[in-house]
Amino acid sequence: SDNKTLMKEEKFAKLVARFMEGATFKNADAVRAKYETLPKGSAEKSEAALAAAGKFESFVKEFPKSEFAAIATYNIQLLYANEEQIDNAIVWAERILKEFPKEITTHADLKKANAEETTYANLAAYYEKVAQYKTAADWYVKFADKYKDNPKSPDSVYNAGIFHLGLGDTENAIKLFARYIKDFPKQKDIPD
Repeated sequence: SDNKTLMKEEKFAKLVARFMEGATFKNADAVRAKYETLPKGSAEKSEAALAAAGKFESFVKEFPKSEFAAIATYNIQLLYANEEQIDNAIVWAERILKEFPKEITTHADLKKANAEETTYANLAAYYEKVAQYKTAADWYVKFADKYKDNPKSPDSVYNAGIFHLGLGDTENAIKLFARYIKDFPKQKDIPD
């Protein structure tokens, strides 16, 4: 009968752990939801964003294998970006791609948010904001390679070319401009 009690206790312990995980995520998400309602540019909104990011970070640390870990990681990236904490946004954007490559395209909420596509585009923009132009160019190219039909792809290839040109890498700039003309002949700035 000791075995039966142990089984019941283990089942109960798993249930409690699952409940804790859900409650912890909901708590972080409630702070994020409050953040969404606050007036743009207010100190209160900024505090709520950083508080939500912190709660999501604690959640990911405590429950790294949770079904909610990917969405928490994505939320952290966006919260930091909204607060212009670009270095932190980069860390979490790269983390979601590395640690949750499957979930980012299959989890219902992340799929609906086009999280993978958005994160690729965001990384290019983040690196541009922190003046890491070579890395920004690389992310613009990765984005255009992966999402050829996205309306932002022509600009991504063009921007990558501009960055290479600005960095004195004429060879890669020419390759990218040639690709731009070849792959996107309907762009307004390309003569017939």
